[in-house]
Amino acid sequence: MSDNDFIAKVCNYDFKNFINYNNVLGIAKGKKIKNGIYTSDNCLTIFVEKKLPSNLLNKNEFIPSLYKGIKTDVVETGKISSLSLISRNRPVIGGYSAGVIGSTAGTIGCTATNENSTEYYLLSNNHVFANENRAKIGTPILQPGPYDGGNIENDIIGYLADYEPISFSTSNRSPKNYIDAAIALCDYNDISNIIALQGAITGTTHGRVGMKVKKTGRTTEFTTGKILYTNASLMIAYEGGYALFVNQIITNAMSESGDSGSILLNNSNKAVGLLFAGSNSYSIFNPISAVLKTLNIKLL
Repeated sequence: MSDNDFIAKVCNYDFKNFINYNNVLGIAKGKKIKNGIYTSDNCLTIFVEKKLPSNLLNKNEFIPSLYKGIKTDVVETGKISSLSLISRNRPVIGGYSAGVIGSTAGTIGCTATNENSTEYYLLSNNHVFANENRAKIGTPILQPGPYDGGNIENDIIGYLADYEPISFSTSNRSPKNYIDAAIALCDYNDISNIIALQGAITGTTHGRVGMKVKKTGRTTEFTTGKILYTNASLMIAYEGGYALFVNQIITNAMSESGDSGSILLNNSNKAVGLLFAGSNSYSIFNPISAVLKTLNIKLL
């Protein structure tokens, strides 16, 4: 087994050895940072909300320099939370504001269809289209989102069709989540497969450390970055509590609140991930392959 495969296995199966430590938010596969520069050394990265002096740490929660023979690296992220092309747009394109009635606003990622190409959807996050599991199937989705002036009389773009429920952690249980995603059923004539400022998606691909990427979102519009970590297991803060997400993609900070739902593309416009969370230092994405498989959809 290669170093990369072994570290990925550790991320997927050993995260509980770290996630319950005070201040630890997650782990991922990445490159070790030395003097602020990413080196070529593979490592197990442990993300903490804030780096603390050793005298403030529980002696049972020190991070070893080696874990199962793997170099470790402790990286400060700040608090990681669920995250403005805000005008009304018809046909609507990816990157613009939208949201379920009664919520604020997030971003339309892109368009999709079912396996038989008989229904058409807009893709975004659960917390954008389903309000963290609270919205019922059939609830109107507005474009622009309510926060940006969307109203039920004039701005319904579709209706909540499906979402993957978010399982929140409790004091004694942290169920795994893989995606924060939802789809809205739409009229084909009201949507477009274009992503604002980028063009059409050309396919899908898997993210890898070092890949150059880009996204368009409601708040920060067009931004670029690089994948820094993969196979990440992280605790994400929502209004409804904390939720554990596994096998996630992490880039440098490419987003702000309201960008949630943006599609991550590589430089060939292939879809890599779905933005759902971030901090001042990093942006967090679900792998697009997991999103499509779970919701049983394909991109237009």
